[in-house]
Amino acid sequence: MKHVNNWEIFNEDVDNKSPKSHVGFLEEVINTLSKIHSNIIQFGSASKDQQLFIEDLNKLVSKYGTKNLGKVNESLSDTEHHKYYDWDKKNQDLAIEFRRSVKDNNITKTRQIVKDNPDIIYCRRNHAFKQAVENESSDMLKYLLSVDKELGGNLTEKEIDEIISFISVRKDNSRTELSNIIDNYKKLMINEGKSSRVKARSTDPFKQTFLNLTEYTIPYGNETDLEKYLPSGYKKDSIGNYYIEVGKSETLFTTHLDTYCEKKEKVKHVISGDIIKTDGTTILGGDNKLGMTILLYMIEKGVPGTYFFFLGEEPILSGGLWGSQNTLKSNPDFFKKFKRAVAFDRKEKGSVVRRQKGRYCCSEEFAEALSNELTNLGVDSAPDPNAYYTDTATFLDIIPECTNISAGGWKEHFKEEWVDLGYTKQVAEAACKVDWENLPTERKVNYFQPKYKVEPRHRFVNREVIKGVKEVLNRYDLLHTNNLEFDTYNTDTLVFNTWFEEKNIKVTILDDILLQIEGYDDVKFGLNELKKLNLYLGNIFGVDINPNDYKMLSYKDGRVSILGSVFNDIDEYLEHFDKINSDDTSFVIKKGGDQYKEYYGSVVPKELVLKWFHDNIA
Repeated sequence: MKHVNNWEIFNEDVDNKSPKSHVGFLEEVINTLSKIHSNIIQFGSASKDQQLFIEDLNKLVSKYGTKNLGKVNESLSDTEHHKYYDWDKKNQDLAIEFRRSVKDNNITKTRQIVKDNPDIIYCRRNHAFKQAVENESSDMLKYLLSVDKELGGNLTEKEIDEIISFISVRKDNSRTELSNIIDNYKKLMINEGKSSRVKARSTDPFKQTFLNLTEYTIPYGNETDLEKYLPSGYKKDSIGNYYIEVGKSETLFTTHLDTYCEKKEKVKHVISGDIIKTDGTTILGGDNKLGMTILLYMIEKGVPGTYFFFLGEEPILSGGLWGSQNTLKSNPDFFKKFKRAVAFDRKEKGSVVRRQKGRYCCSEEFAEALSNELTNLGVDSAPDPNAYYTDTATFLDIIPECTNISAGGWKEHFKEEWVDLGYTKQVAEAACKVDWENLPTERKVNYFQPKYKVEPRHRFVNREVIKGVKEVLNRYDLLHTNNLEFDTYNTDTLVFNTWFEEKNIKVTILDDILLQIEGYDDVKFGLNELKKLNLYLGNIFGVDINPNDYKMLSYKDGRVSILGSVFNDIDEYLEHFDKINSDDTSFVIKKGGDQYKEYYGSVVPKELVLKWFHDNIA
């Protein structure tokens, strides 16, 4: 008998419905649970899966006690490894049938069973593979290995080595052939980076957590699929976000549960040490499962803080920052107690973000102090003024110090995405040692207070004008940075900024549109003059036309070619362009054909196209 956490693992015949003996205070547990989950003991032969499951079970017994086995049984389905043992009677009978078909070397019957139940090949770990060796059946071994490959290479390298050892002690004539089959399979799996059954187990719990969280892509609306990985005791706010409070703290830690995708898909991990990517058919979801992994680690270590797991941060389906913005709108007073908001959602390495959504999100003193602490803890870091946003940006006007820290991910949102989980773990370990509560708090905020009693004149009348103004300014990467998106209609003035520079562009909308840009004279436009506003901004900030999109070619003799049409020189083309377009169109070669468009798809006015050619080509 093999002991694991004071449990005895029994090697049982698969047809025996109860364990042969019991141990100490766990006798009642095993008796009761074996009636419900008899296969827990029957199918085990001290495999790693079973050991891990028994450890989970032991924790539940310790938590609820032997007198509350109903609660233990109810909680079994939430354990990480239950699915390898929590079979119903039908599946138990199927497993018995499968083992017999392998033992009888009946490949036809085995194929029939495996067709609809491919995971069954792992029942009673390695039994089927070893049985194929025992039968000297190279065909059965090849078939079982082919199923394993189709499932993503779920045999661990250690398990493959066990099968190799089982073959090596044989003295029959089949030894060489069987050895070649399994040796070649091992090399194939290693070359493809699939030599570990990482979903089932990992020697590193931190890595296992990340692999669990990225088993599937999680589009907005599917975040509840991750509830099972949240720590016990979590709460849900009125929006559906999850949070847990650990100790007393003025620090808010955030992550988001959704990934940048439109549908839920199975992720096929490709692993090489600490480097994890996919097979290229899906994104990985390191954004922001890296941050979630770090937060779960910090919670486990008891780091004081309020930990929020937000819904719908990615813009692809929710519009972006959906969970955080809506929970702040519903309960702003809850967040006033925090002095700092921290996410681990920044790409690559070494960043402590100072700027989000076109605004400074934390003070220089805070960013420097945090960077120094991380660096001293082994994670080289520095303030970063060139970031976009994550959920902590939602709280810029209610929490003084808001930042985002690099978590070790590259090429997020793309199928080429990959992560360095070794770096991620370094960040997590350092985060457990940072003195969060004593970091400086220097940035000043003006708490948002909705103006319910005094409503600006334009609030309802000019709603479409406000929308149009925002669309125009966004074309030039001028980001709307009012306190909050939902505060837009509670003020007469919209504030815009560039992503990475302080410009402080103000647009006040009352009876007209007043545009104020630092370094320029104030200028006014009528409420129906958005086209003029667009031309004015375009002449200041310019437009971006990609020559490759229009197949622009220049020849040594001065000729130019655009969309396949050749002109003697650029002046001839511009004369042609001027003739076929009105002020509001920009047909490239012929009326009714392709037009010049900016990044977001809006047609670039003729005047701005001519300006672009003057600035870049002529």
